[in-house]
Amino acid sequence: MYTLDHLEDNNNYYKSVSERILETLKDNFGDTFKQYYYDDPFDIPSEYLPCIVVEKQKSETDDEAPTGHDRCLSITLVKVVLNKMDDIGKSESEVVTKKKLERLVEGRDPVTKQYQKGTLLGVLREKFTLGNTIMEQNVDIEYPNGVRSEELITLEAHITIATEELIQVQNRV
Repeated sequence: MYTLDHLEDNNNYYKSVSERILETLKDNFGDTFKQYYYDDPFDIPSEYLPCIVVEKQKSETDDEAPTGHDRCLSITLVKVVLNKMDDIGKSESEVVTKKKLERLVEGRDPVTKQYQKGTLLGVLREKFTLGNTIMEQNVDIEYPNGVRSEELITLEAHITIATEELIQVQNRV
């Protein structure tokens, strides 16, 4: 008989796409971000900014795959959260949080025009297959302002990543 307790044992489960994305970002950015969260805690202390939040949004499985496999679509939301309060009291020419965020997420080399290695897209597109498990990856980026509390206004990048992988199904009848 199963109990819910076994669900907490990470050794018994293959990591989801969202978990692998979070690990990839931690491995590549390390101390660039003060905190990495799996799921949005919403009430993020300002001393933990900038931070990364990774949330699994959706999973969809169908059998439109080779015999004995399922095609699994996963939607993951990656949030890059910066403190917009850092801009308060600065002159217009010094208000750079939005520009820093855009460059951090999708900055490109001025010569090659490729994503720079130190950007989120540079890392995610380079690590495209997450260890040869992902067949396809689409990315959508939005830049909303966020009010997380009375004391904290954030500027965020919301990166929605749609991935597709094949999962072997044994003994399909």
